[in-house]
Amino acid sequence: MEEELNVSAEYKQWFNRGYNLRKSMPEIFKGMDRPKEEPSSKMRAFDAGVKEFEREQARISLHQHINSSSRNKDMGRDI
Repeated sequence: MEEELNVSAEYKQWFNRGYNLRKSMPEIFKGMDRPKEEPSSKMRAFDAGVKEFEREQARISLHQHINSSSRNKDMGRDI
């Protein structure tokens, strides 16, 4: 069971901004400058959202690769 974390509404807001921006607009995200005037706590939350999306994508890619490799091996076997 996942442990519920007590985080502020502001943290959640910035986490979700980072996650959603990385997910929905990757081309904009890559060329984006970091706002210098934002407090570091907001940027940490934003970066955590970005990293979470990237971890999820890596897990999905790994899963697809494993499934693809498994199917290819099965197709090459004699029965």
